[in-house]
Amino acid sequence: MVAAPAPWPESRVEGGVGPFVMGTLFKVTVPGGAIKYTVLADGDVTVDYGSDRWLGLQVITAEESQVPRREGQESVRPGALVNADIPRILYSKTLNDAEPTHIEDRRIWRSALMYKGSAFNDSTQVTLAERGSLTAYLTDAMVAGNTTVGYVTHKRLRDSYLHVQTKGFTFDEFRRIVGSIEALRE
Repeated sequence: MVAAPAPWPESRVEGGVGPFVMGTLFKVTVPGGAIKYTVLADGDVTVDYGSDRWLGLQVITAEESQVPRREGQESVRPGALVNADIPRILYSKTLNDAEPTHIEDRRIWRSALMYKGSAFNDSTQVTLAERGSLTAYLTDAMVAGNTTVGYVTHKRLRDSYLHVQTKGFTFDEFRRIVGSIEALRE
């Protein structure tokens, strides 16, 4: 299964709070009504709405993905895969596509595709949407019962991407949260 292009999600977040600045790339408005906001030392945000409903925002860096850092390196070979390629591969490639030939690229490729089976197990919608410098990768698959996961990448800043996860939200609510995400810089 591969993602179909879709319009950027509507950004209407009920009683919005924020925006939360996530790393150097993104700002996110979250629904109001939370009982607790937690911002960790590394900048990850968890918003607890009670009744087993929560939202998590995490910037995934190259170091966390164990991918070679590429930003600002002039010696990087053209076309080398980078951390932000992980969601693109996950959402747009299959096991039938030819693997990259370079060993580091092949490791990144395989890592992304290894997750694909569990990520889309019961999907009816797998989409990618673009707005300005941002690309959002979304699926309505419910991981572990009622948890939805999506990713947002930035076209120019490729060593990080945003991981968005909700539990207890409908897919439409999840899409509106992702729709609220803006680039801090184009």
